[in-house]
Amino acid sequence: MGFFLHINYIIKYSTMKLIQLLLFINLTVIAQTTNFMAVLPNEIMESSGLINLDDRIITHNDSGGEAALFEIDRSSGMVLRKVVIENATNTDWEDICNDEDYIYIGDFGNNNGNRTDLKIYKISQEDYFNSDTVQAEELNFNYQDQLNFSNQVYATNYDAEALISKDDSLYLFSKNWGNFKSTVYALSKNENYQELTAVDTINTSGLITGAVFNETTNTVVLTGYLLNPFVVELKDFDSGLFSNGSVNKYNIVLNVSIQVEAICKDGDDKYLITTESSSSGDATLYGLSFNPISIKEQNMNATIFPNPCDELLTINAPNIAAFDVYSSTGKRVLNNCASPINVSNLPKGIYYLTGNNSKTKIPKSYKILVE
Repeated sequence: MGFFLHINYIIKYSTMKLIQLLLFINLTVIAQTTNFMAVLPNEIMESSGLINLDDRIITHNDSGGEAALFEIDRSSGMVLRKVVIENATNTDWEDICNDEDYIYIGDFGNNNGNRTDLKIYKISQEDYFNSDTVQAEELNFNYQDQLNFSNQVYATNYDAEALISKDDSLYLFSKNWGNFKSTVYALSKNENYQELTAVDTINTSGLITGAVFNETTNTVVLTGYLLNPFVVELKDFDSGLFSNGSVNKYNIVLNVSIQVEAICKDGDDKYLITTESSSSGDATLYGLSFNPISIKEQNMNATIFPNPCDELLTINAPNIAAFDVYSSTGKRVLNNCASPINVSNLPKGIYYLTGNNSKTKIPKSYKILVE
């Protein structure tokens, strides 16, 4: 929600703290490979949570959206199926996770710090697979040490956007506007009302927006942003903590919307990421591979002209010989095109060029406007 509005509040909140964080970001010289997969349709332009359940990619919208889950096609981003949770309200749905039997939806977004109705919706997977309308149980909770419920827009440490299932517990990772860390809380999967106390803290130096537990590698990956989108990889942890192993933070380069909001597993070391629609671009589905590369290698700019264009589009991009062209809905409209590309037969609108750099093997995407 409101990436650049969030940044304005961060700057106003503490100039000195921001400078310190910028120094940290400048020292983060490792990035991770991401690749554009599809632009998401308007129906899920605020994708805020993501799971991969039996190879079904499932997401939901952010605050105020329909109380529904959407299955999407990983190639086109289009909605394949919608499941409505009849007895739920989307006050501020921020993340989703699952275990072997249930799906859990976190309705705990709290940008103002004044919510007293925090909850997680629990849905039977059997119900989900057998019907397009389901009922949910509620797991209600509060933060035991929160005493102030006054309006504290973008200043509270009691906001949260990330949730995982691990063993017999759910773990919530907070989005701390006050100190840019993430506090970890453990929740029972069966108690109707719980008072949460912190079990761990991760020094993320940013705002955490999504989480996934990879049971194959015993790894937790968090998504977040400050001035740049990033992921945090938590590995080799034990004793019920996540901070006592290795904590690795990586910048990620996203070529359409950069407001990263959600992540799910898509292989042993592969993940899917979604971003919300924002002033930085349309809501987008990306792939993420944990293959560290230098940021310097990724930031190789292309010259594209004329842009806007109505006929021949010329592209000068380092080590990229051919491009695919996608519409704003994620549909591929031109395939394996070399420069110059004739766009005269395309309807007016926004399109995305994608191509692989032959030297670095890094996918790149560029936005164009056809007039």
